[in-house]
Amino acid sequence: MLNPPHLGELIREIMEEDVAETAAHLGCGRGTLSRLLNRVEL
Repeated sequence: MLNPPHLGELIREIMEEDVAETAAHLGCGRGTLSRLLNRVEL
């Protein structure tokens, strides 16, 4: 069975800036991206 990586892991691998700059580049909030990167479930 395929176990794909978490989206946050993929984003973290390609991030060249800090979280705030990456969030601005993606068009989302810093907190939203941080929760995704840290696998926080709502």
